Amino acid sequence: MANVKKYRVDYDGGVAGITVEIDHDIMTEPALHEINNFWLDAEYRLANAKGDILMAVLVFLAQTSLIVQLEGDYNINGLIKRFDYDDPYLSGGIEGWPKMDGSAGIKIVRLDQHVFYHNDFNVKEVA
Repeated sequence: MANVKKYRVDYDGGVAGITVEIDHDIMTEPALHEINNFWLDAEYRLANAKGDILMAVLVFLAQTSLIVQLEGDYNINGLIKRFDYDDPYLSGGIEGWPKMDGSAGIKIVRLDQHVFYHNDFNVKEVA
């Protein structure tokens, strides 16, 4: 039986965020460390998460996902495909991350996108 748990990661009080399912039988602590250690600042992320590798990776995944979503104007299906190394149309995955369709133990199940509304911007002259 799979050891699947669901997690919600919000940005800025819920302005945007993702919900993911983690199968802890597949996405183990060593696998999470491998993801975190792929990039620079791994120790910084881990320290910010108070030593909790799952929280460090989930926050980094949310950050990465929201940036990718904004850059590509993807819905959840497009975002999941963007992480897919086997999809030749979307640049072949995102380096350092596994697929997000659940096959590697992480599945993005919800994406709450931040929308920049026209009336949320202000223009002022500066010297």
